[in-house]
Amino acid sequence: MIATDEPMENSGNAGERYLDAAKALLTDLWESQSQGIERAAAWIAETLQRDSLIFVAGSGHSHMLAEELFYRAGGLAAVVPLLESSLMLHDGAVKSSGVERLEGYAAVVIEDAGVGADDLLIIASNSGRNAYPVELALEARARGCRTIAVTSLATAERVESRHSSGGKLARVADLVLDNRVAYGDATIDVIGLPSRVGPLSTIAGVALLNAAVVRAIELCVEQGYLPDVFESANLQEAGGAAGRPDEVAAGLDLFRWRRRVRRL
Repeated sequence: MIATDEPMENSGNAGERYLDAAKALLTDLWESQSQGIERAAAWIAETLQRDSLIFVAGSGHSHMLAEELFYRAGGLAAVVPLLESSLMLHDGAVKSSGVERLEGYAAVVIEDAGVGADDLLIIASNSGRNAYPVELALEARARGCRTIAVTSLATAERVESRHSSGGKLARVADLVLDNRVAYGDATIDVIGLPSRVGPLSTIAGVALLNAAVVRAIELCVEQGYLPDVFESANLQEAGGAAGRPDEVAAGLDLFRWRRRVRRL
């Protein structure tokens, strides 16, 4: 089990031990979360086949999971990232920590994004304790939209909710993918340093979601539906016509998606 407070074996230098911990985590994710990944994949495939959208949200470092699934080589065109500047580090790291605790903000984001009952919302939050991820799940539920949480159960079990309902993301989401990282996220002990280093939640979250997405694509193809998937714009053979995105040359109608996905 990866989610442990016990020190990692102190053999090898810290960089080597970090990569060893990452490899062990990836193995553990499949062994412990395969059923959840399969269910998430089925939900994604259903969403795609009814021509609906997959929204992905997170705040702080968790917003990177939304960026990972958006406009990505080998990724789905039907992904809409909820990238709120006030909740991202580039607009003020300390400020973002305060904003994610504000109640009422998520409702505005959901309304502005136009999340509907036939869509799917993926919410990333390592602790799942702050108002923003909790309210995203609650607002989506009120709209009839299913939600998938990517969170650390080891952390959620040890922290109090910062939402007035007392809820945490792991309790209010329809499906939970446990990223299996230890309480506090950092993993590696360095002799002489009082705190751990080497966070793993981003690696875990990206792996979980990409596993679900590629399985969803496989399910779609098996069922006779070919979802729109991006190819890298930097392939030597991409070669789109002058002034046209390379993805169009690859057979994907990017202009159709730009009418539906705001940030394209």
